[in-house]
Amino acid sequence: MTILLVDDSALSRSLLTAALSNAGHHVRAVAGGRQALEALRQAPCQLVLCDWEMPGMDGLELCRLIRRQEFGRPMRVVLLSAHGCEDAARALAAGADAFLTKPISPAQLVERIGPLEHAAGEHL
Repeated sequence: MTILLVDDSALSRSLLTAALSNAGHHVRAVAGGRQALEALRQAPCQLVLCDWEMPGMDGLELCRLIRRQEFGRPMRVVLLSAHGCEDAARALAAGADAFLTKPISPAQLVERIGPLEHAAGEHL
């Protein structure tokens, strides 16, 4: 699966990219929402894995913008956040397909996104 990882933390990007790549996924990583939109315009992916809290454009706004644009293929969006589960409804209302709470170990993340790989080709 091709994954776009969006996180302003270089450490998080590095750890998650390594874990996802080791699990057989092709990962492109960017530091923010504007870079994510440009990356998606250049080459759409199957899954956007996005941090909620980022400077400039947060994950909710990025998710809304992804859902308003046509990228030529359906894609899943998963928001990662230290926000509690009570914010899951806000994430889903913004267009996210799933909401995962941080901290999450790289191994848990790989396990949790596994079911999305099979659904990534489905039309949203």
